[in-house]
Amino acid sequence: MALKFGFRWVCSGWILALAGMVGLASCGGSVSQTVPPPPQVTVTVAPQLAAVAATTQTQQFTATVTGTTTSAVSWSVDTIENGNATVGAISSGGLYTPPAAAGMHTVTASSIANSIYSGSASVAVTNLAGVFTYHNDLSRDGANTQEYALTNTTVTTASFGKLFSCPRGWRSLHPTAVGAGAQHRRRNA
Repeated sequence: MALKFGFRWVCSGWILALAGMVGLASCGGSVSQTVPPPPQVTVTVAPQLAAVAATTQTQQFTATVTGTTTSAVSWSVDTIENGNATVGAISSGGLYTPPAAAGMHTVTASSIANSIYSGSASVAVTNLAGVFTYHNDLSRDGANTQEYALTNTTVTTASFGKLFSCPRGWRSLHPTAVGAGAQHRRRNA
């Protein structure tokens, strides 16, 4: 015994119109728009590492903003806008004045156009008055316990070590200048 299936199409006008609109809306073939990616904004602070003596030295930082037409930045020290007496103060022009206490601080420049773009630098503040003994301290053990700039992360083989060498056989010549009218005597042996 064979089964027969029959279908009967019944459509009204409004269903066909709706199907036509859905078909046109989903084709998407005729309208296309390319949106360029947003520019890559970078903020760079120079110098990246600075060392100053507490209350006696200042450090000028400069910020370079690329990828936007606005190059203005706002400054902060250890996330405190313009800094303070505890972490050091920084002017709107990037001049850092250190605090009285020694330590490491982070100076940050944030883009005025969009503050999510920022760059930073480290500044080491030392309260070391000076090195008055041969080995940096009275116990003469060679330790400088007030060193903040030279750490295991800042001293690497890429930044310290043999920077260049002279070619083999290279000789240094040191000319001797003799003033006008100088007389040379020959010693008889």
